[in-house]
Amino acid sequence: MPSGYNKLFFVFFILTLLFSPRTIIYADTPVQEIYFQKGLDYYYKKMYPQAIEEFSKAINSSPYSPGAYFNRGLSYQRQNRLQEAELDYNRAIELEPDFVQAYLNRGLLRYEQGAFKEAISDYNQALFLSPGYTSAYYNRGIAYDYLGNLEEAITDYSRAINLNPSYAPAYDNRGMAYIKSGFTDEALLDFNESLKLNPSDSLAYAGKARVYLLKGDINRAIADYHKAIELAPDNAGYYSGRAEAYRKSGKYVLSIADYSRASELKPGDGRIYCDRGNVYQAEGNFDAAIADYTLAVRANPGLADAYYNRGLAYFKKGDTDKAILDYDKALEANPDMAEAYTNRGIAYASGGDIAAAIFDYNQAIKLKPDDADIYFNRGLVYAGNGNYNQAISDFNRAIKTDSGCSLCFANRGIAYAAKEDFERAITDFDRALELDPELASVYYNRAVARYYLRDYEGARSDIDKAESLGYNVRSELAEELKAQR
Repeated sequence: MPSGYNKLFFVFFILTLLFSPRTIIYADTPVQEIYFQKGLDYYYKKMYPQAIEEFSKAINSSPYSPGAYFNRGLSYQRQNRLQEAELDYNRAIELEPDFVQAYLNRGLLRYEQGAFKEAISDYNQALFLSPGYTSAYYNRGIAYDYLGNLEEAITDYSRAINLNPSYAPAYDNRGMAYIKSGFTDEALLDFNESLKLNPSDSLAYAGKARVYLLKGDINRAIADYHKAIELAPDNAGYYSGRAEAYRKSGKYVLSIADYSRASELKPGDGRIYCDRGNVYQAEGNFDAAIADYTLAVRANPGLADAYYNRGLAYFKKGDTDKAILDYDKALEANPDMAEAYTNRGIAYASGGDIAAAIFDYNQAIKLKPDDADIYFNRGLVYAGNGNYNQAISDFNRAIKTDSGCSLCFANRGIAYAAKEDFERAITDFDRALELDPELASVYYNRAVARYYLRDYEGARSDIDKAESLGYNVRSELAEELKAQR
């Protein structure tokens, strides 16, 4: 059964707001220059409303000055008045189509609004006009990154590094993009290079920790998260990352403590509660897990993972009805969540609703046609319903995908035995025991198959082995074998 534990992975990007010396040269008339200079003075004093007022006066005195619109746009942007800022950048570009900094700042503004494609378009134009802007490549790389275009993002980060080899943030972001692309060795090189340039770069340490976590080197991951947290003690993501490392090493108390600290720093982040719930569930503390998943969905009602994991916890507590309701909600939030269909199918099957279980497994297979677990579980339902041919077909498919699935062989053997094909059953039981010699019930089932083939000695040997592993052997079979001595 899928565990439902979902990794929490924070990616931190640093965007640089672009400033230009051109903000001080666009005074077209002596009157405008007075307003213009006052606007700049207010801007540098961070008195943005007053700066906007003066730049507006400059525009009124000379309506065709791109610099005045640009600077007012910058002031609007500082106040997070993004729509007004964009209008001013638009006007600056209309007045001066080659205004590189206006494209750069509008690109940043569009990025801040989540309009990544439009931001990329602005960066393209800026780079067409002036190909040497490090920050343009860097910011365009970030926009590509958020769109999932990792190859383009890596290319742009690399261009930024080529233009400015001392620009540590570009190494950090390229390292994160490498991680998401599966190139962990390249990522580690980038984070190490970033730390050479900036030994106090907490993101680089967190990036290294993520790489070590993916490589299974938990102790080194924890050590690097320690360093990241020392440098940035209020970063919730670093605590969450270390919490995951502690969970993977079985240090649940420390993991819960770190998730708790992360939730204090970001109380509205449902994923943190969800991940802490996963630790409670791993401990077997299902009530605490359910409480955390409930906090998660209150903070983020569309968080499918939280509903799914709460469903798991309810199912493990034996509350099948509540489990099904949560799987329903998980699928409402994410209709492509194959695991939710699979586990809802398990819940339906446990309650005897075979038709609903089969339907859910079918849906799961459409989403994940190569998932051995789904075929295995559907095979169990078919076998339990007496449809042994269909069961065998599903176990075949599961074994084709996962040839090391001992339970797949064991259950296919049971299906063959139910069809009285005892020789094939024994072959499957043999293979299951090769993969897992501690499967007591398989020794018992092989004993039954051997009994029907009149291999009484072999059956007695299997019965003895099953009993030695703690299996409660049916007295009738033991008596029958005694009678055959």
